[in-house]
Amino acid sequence: MLLLVIASVLLSFVCSLSPEDVAKLRLSEDEVTVTAFVDFVSTYNKNYATSEEMDYRFQVFKQGLALAQVLNENSQKLGGATYGVTKFSDLTPKEFKEMYLMTQFEIPQELLNDKKYHNVSVSKPVQAGVTAFDWVGRGVLTGVYDQGACGSCWAFSATENLESVFARKHGVLRNLSPQQIVSCDGKYGCNGGSPTQAWTYIYEQKGLDTLQCYPYVAVAQACEFKPTCVGATLTEWSWIYPNNENDMAAWLSEGAPISVCLRADNWQFYKGGVVLEAQCPATTLSDHCVLITGYNLDTNPRYWHIRNSWGTAWGEAGYIRLQWGANTCGVACYPASVTVA
Repeated sequence: MLLLVIASVLLSFVCSLSPEDVAKLRLSEDEVTVTAFVDFVSTYNKNYATSEEMDYRFQVFKQGLALAQVLNENSQKLGGATYGVTKFSDLTPKEFKEMYLMTQFEIPQELLNDKKYHNVSVSKPVQAGVTAFDWVGRGVLTGVYDQGACGSCWAFSATENLESVFARKHGVLRNLSPQQIVSCDGKYGCNGGSPTQAWTYIYEQKGLDTLQCYPYVAVAQACEFKPTCVGATLTEWSWIYPNNENDMAAWLSEGAPISVCLRADNWQFYKGGVVLEAQCPATTLSDHCVLITGYNLDTNPRYWHIRNSWGTAWGEAGYIRLQWGANTCGVACYPASVTVA
């Protein structure tokens, strides 16, 4: 209850000051943290049912702020990403994983080696002239989605790749329905899966509905697939040169955005910049699936440009950059894409 009173007083007080007066303030460490929490609650429109819940979330926020500061200090020494307050700052790491990530998984080696699912034909190194490429702004990407508190990233990654490949093939960009995958796949829902599983389902059902016809609700419900609402179909899916970032980039620049699954448990406090391999080491264990839209090899550090599904209020307007060439976060382990007729 005390925190609630302090927060209200601070919010009223700070809002009444001019920017010059605010700059002159010399607050104690606790007061600075409370002020940061008040700003966080206002910025992200947080609502807590009771004063006890607000007090608890403040303590979680305080611990998260300390962790973000350590991440930021270590990253800045290496010229990497910036970490700080995000919309997830009032969640414990365990809550964040349970609500926004998946149970870690590793795709069986036999599936990676299955000749039924083959690499596509493009196979050449990145040449001068295509050292930087991005599908952003080229008419093949829908707006950034927000999966909410549901481990449905796998469905979003699969959907986004299909949207882009379909747009590349037919010149029509359609918002498709990740909810159909979440509700109708019958196995994974909000508990996580892989894009390959989603595409297999779409192939078997002969299509994915449009988002307008089958809206997203962030929870697995009874299946309401409508064959008359199908917005796109696929003919197969393929691995795109796993563990070969050079060929991945070459394929992306000529093909389409690539679906990948990787490790994202340390993305909770990401604000912007390039996440380095030193802070997110290579791993075959994945807990999140996203979409690579581009890369830039002309910068230092070189990076992949990746679209996430946590809304535009997170990261760089919903995107994140990962160091290229180091399998950062395991980004090169499971790259894949569909083919459409």
